[in-house]
Amino acid sequence: MAASQRDRISLHQRDRILVRSEQAIAIFKGKLSAYCEKILDFNINRFLELTAVAIRLEASNSTKLAASISLKR
Repeated sequence: MAASQRDRISLHQRDRILVRSEQAIAIFKGKLSAYCEKILDFNINRFLELTAVAIRLEASNSTKLAASISLKR
């Protein structure tokens, strides 16, 4: 009888550990997901900033080229 009671307690303890582990995993997944989202947002914003700079430089170079061509004529 005592062994049976210990087995039940042991099963109960394992269930509690399992629930805690699942909760910890869910929290970790949530934090990891939020962290990845921040990195992705940062990278997208950085890409857009760099694209805007490249477009401005290209426009500036095109304007300079056009001015240079018109001065040569």
